[in-house]
Amino acid sequence: MAQIASSIQIQENQSKRTVKVQRKFSPSIISKGMNLEINTNEVHAGDWRKPLIDYLSNPSPMVNKKVKYQAPNFVLLNNELFRRSTKGVLLRCLRNKK
Repeated sequence: MAQIASSIQIQENQSKRTVKVQRKFSPSIISKGMNLEINTNEVHAGDWRKPLIDYLSNPSPMVNKKVKYQAPNFVLLNNELFRRSTKGVLLRCLRNKK
């Protein structure tokens, strides 16, 4: 709300201005007639996320060094793999589209 208020320019002769704020419950691309692809939670054998998910769910000393090195940069929440960004934001990891 503060961002919206700071971006509105009120002319000198106006003392009030009403701004209507709505919350969207579906992505705007649906209203434009575009298709929405929903990613599933399925992780198959060839998926790049599989070794990381397996290691994070059950840490084992018998794992590839590359996976051990990469693992601290990722977190597993509700069986979803997220990468930790430098700004503290969790980025959801998606599969490669083939």
